[in-house]
Amino acid sequence: MKTKINRSKWVLVALLAALLTAPNPTIIRANVIDTDPIFFALLRYVVVALVCLPFVLFAWKKLNRRGVSASLISGIFMGIALTFFTMALEQSQANYVVILMLITPIVFIALSSRIIHERISHRAMAGITIAMLGAFTVVAAPIAIAQDSNVQFYPLATAYMLVQSVGFASAMIWMRKANEAGTPMTSVIGLQALVAVALISVFFVLFGDTSRTAINDGLLLSLLYSGVVVALIARSMNVLSYERIGSVMVSGMTYIDTLIAFIIPIIILGESLSPTTLFGGVLILIGVYVIERRKLHVHKGAHHALRHH
Repeated sequence: MKTKINRSKWVLVALLAALLTAPNPTIIRANVIDTDPIFFALLRYVVVALVCLPFVLFAWKKLNRRGVSASLISGIFMGIALTFFTMALEQSQANYVVILMLITPIVFIALSSRIIHERISHRAMAGITIAMLGAFTVVAAPIAIAQDSNVQFYPLATAYMLVQSVGFASAMIWMRKANEAGTPMTSVIGLQALVAVALISVFFVLFGDTSRTAINDGLLLSLLYSGVVVALIARSMNVLSYERIGSVMVSGMTYIDTLIAFIIPIIILGESLSPTTLFGGVLILIGVYVIERRKLHVHKGAHHALRHH
């Protein structure tokens, strides 16, 4: 009974992380119209680094080499993912990027299975597939039936999001490795942020537009939300949930994130909720239920690696 309660608690934590993350594409898209996307990504992680630096310094003597190394590797991958994600939002529309975000959970599961050796059951894969179809229905079906000649394909944004998917999934896995090595999550994210800031700074020097670096109150508020709430709080919750309930359940919550991320502009713009959105939402909920009800038949020795409970 206690195990089930603990698992349910971490499922709710993963859900809350998804809810906190959902507005992020809309917020970033609204800013990178006028602000250089690499500059926005840089400032975003400068905020994270400043918030987490005291925790890193306080815990420095207690950190071990394995955890620090994993944190630094995660920073390289996160710096790449952040840069290409913001550039994708500049090169296309928010809804287009939301569609391409559907790639990330599949990459995440595949890499987690290979690197962490997490066993994925057929039932769990069925659940994640149903959730994926639901999210795809929400964001793709309205475009398919609208016959709108203004709908375009964005090749650069597509390529950027493919890179982002691999980078973000890899960063999450190395964050888990660092935390399981005994490094506190605030220190993991702090070390990751320092590396990401250094890497994104190089990207900005090489490819950034210095004429689009004006800072205003709206940009600062966006940076605080995107940096502190999303990159620090929600991501910590995501990784901690990932350690305890696995990549499949966390990925299922990502599709709820995708659903909400698509609905937010509809609410802001006052558009109606289409039947395809409702149908897709039902599929997502069914998929998450199937994932949660899965039975993983794993060897007892694998429990420590999975850390589901």
